[in-house]
Amino acid sequence: MSLALVLTAALAAATADGAPRTENVIEGIEPMQWGKGRDNTWVNAYALSLQGAGEDASYDTVMGYSGAAFRLHFHQPDWCPSSPDATVGYSHAVPAARAFGYAGAGTMVDTKDADAVADMRARIVASIDAGKPVRAIDLVQIPDWGVIVGYRDGGETLLCRDYHAQGEAYAEVAKFPWIVEFIGAKGRQPSVRENVVRALQVAVELADTPRFGKYASGFAAFDAWIADLGDEARYETADADLMTHMTHVNAWCYDSLTDARASAVRFLRASAELLPDAADDLETIAAEYDAVLCVLREGRSDIVYPWSLKDGATWTPEMRAAAASHLRKAQQRETEAVDTIRRALASEWAELPIDYSSLQLDGNGHKQDSFSLVMVETARLLGREADYETICAVSGNAFSPRVDLGEDCTAWWHVEGRDVGMELACRRLGLTARKIDAPEFDGDWDSEDDVRRFHAELASRFRAAMSDGEVVLSYNGWGGPPGGFAPWGWFGVVTEANEDGAIRGACLNGRDDNVLKWVGVNWAISRADVRDSAADSDLAALRNVVAQIRGVGDQYAPTERIVYGLAALDAWTDKMEHAPFCGPCFESAPDKVWTCAINNGEACVGQSHVAAAYLRGLADAYGPELSAAAARYDRIAELLSPAVTGEDGTHYRDFIGDVDGQRQHADVLREVKAELAAVASELDTALARVASGI
Repeated sequence: MSLALVLTAALAAATADGAPRTENVIEGIEPMQWGKGRDNTWVNAYALSLQGAGEDASYDTVMGYSGAAFRLHFHQPDWCPSSPDATVGYSHAVPAARAFGYAGAGTMVDTKDADAVADMRARIVASIDAGKPVRAIDLVQIPDWGVIVGYRDGGETLLCRDYHAQGEAYAEVAKFPWIVEFIGAKGRQPSVRENVVRALQVAVELADTPRFGKYASGFAAFDAWIADLGDEARYETADADLMTHMTHVNAWCYDSLTDARASAVRFLRASAELLPDAADDLETIAAEYDAVLCVLREGRSDIVYPWSLKDGATWTPEMRAAAASHLRKAQQRETEAVDTIRRALASEWAELPIDYSSLQLDGNGHKQDSFSLVMVETARLLGREADYETICAVSGNAFSPRVDLGEDCTAWWHVEGRDVGMELACRRLGLTARKIDAPEFDGDWDSEDDVRRFHAELASRFRAAMSDGEVVLSYNGWGGPPGGFAPWGWFGVVTEANEDGAIRGACLNGRDDNVLKWVGVNWAISRADVRDSAADSDLAALRNVVAQIRGVGDQYAPTERIVYGLAALDAWTDKMEHAPFCGPCFESAPDKVWTCAINNGEACVGQSHVAAAYLRGLADAYGPELSAAAARYDRIAELLSPAVTGEDGTHYRDFIGDVDGQRQHADVLREVKAELAAVASELDTALARVASGI
């Protein structure tokens, strides 16, 4: 019996009286029905799951706080009914979780893997037993979201609410879901004001960002949809199945847009009642979205689903032109609404202090990129959503090693220069960055009074930035919390800068009382009025990758201290061919020198996985060379993984200190360099084709 099946059996047996538990149901979760003003299936599932767990979370509140009420996505170039799904393109799961204070994320399930299904079934049973319904997709008929509310037969039969299972009674799950979302631990829930302001920030971000992945967004989505409706060549060459598909997608996206804007109106008016000082602005915005809604409802008679076409009727050019006309009018009204939101966000009532208490920094800067981890949290503090993988890739930090030749301890070779891609990351996030120069020090570093005066001046510069709404980042200066340790070279966020010169902050050790002890490198990050589109950002990132690998340009040309890409691998290889790999650590702890080597290996393996995934996501836009480059990063991870994991008895601890063993690993590093050089060539080819317009 597999471990997962054992877990299922054990959970089923856990009841208060000791008898095996075979069933459990969370009562009171209402049916999911179309046409009731709750047609966003993920949002409704989110609201119902929280209600089932005892939370006061209405459909409109989730739509508003998550930003889904302000969403319009339209899949390009092909049309897809997934466009309104709140978890694709821009994921509304992140702001929703933040707004309600819950941790948790979706988990993919390989439904063909019996052990994976059994393990997930056990987790679902445990959640139900804890009084928390479970959100899941594709439970009954098609991939819409529903809620698992109970189980029978020890978990073998799951019960649910689903749009495709009508009636008052709970339905049995017909298909095991391939995405499952749990309600995680409850943390701090922001105030209503914070959530409303952040919802409006998301509304502007959605409107202004042309594209999230394959989905046109906001004003660009209106433009793409309207243009496609007027492109008669698209319909002249379409067969019957494709025409049916496009007719359906058009109607579904139109109805979903109508549902979203109706929810936006209700959300904004309810919020106005809760925030009297913001009521005038919120009522004005609500009225403008109501104008959008009126246009959409007036045009609804021109929107048809395939099954509403009777007696051989078809979706005609005239119908498409009418739909485009309604969308064009709605877009005009939407522009007015978003402009009003911009003005409202500049009002005094919308000014929010940065909530440093919500910082959640925790990680390993040897296995992960500390810059990217900290930038994700910085973006969140400033009302921008980000994910680690995107920032690690766009900044360039995923694509090649860098070596700090000025660092005596090789364990820390790879941590310097992680902020070279700061501008690229900020442009992607809609942020701006400036360096905070440290004051000149003309005293004695052995004098406590001189050092205190220096820190007091530095703290005053930090306080000025923080009072202006900037988030201050620092690296190369952390001294750790009292009685503890924080790696000085990893990024952290300054949370406190006192007049006496005491500077403290949050680092990846999970503590927020780390002391900034040395000068370090310091950045002030703030919101920008504009941001790069994903397409522009990706293009700039790919060009940056080529320069980084080859070590060329102002940013990546080798210096006396730092080398990048192929030159970094040369330095790494040269060091590997000689013992000891780390001189200072050999002197102090010769049996631990292997840990200096593994830090570099782990960093390269982890970041290669990020690079491979990012490149595969761009292959459709840039061509087969990106798929080939992604495979090379897979190969880099494959080459280095044995020394990191110990596969085949080749762990770093087994050969660091043995010159012959180190030289064999140096040959592995030469293979890594060859793969990296090939990546640069493949990206060059793809970029040249894009530049030529082929």
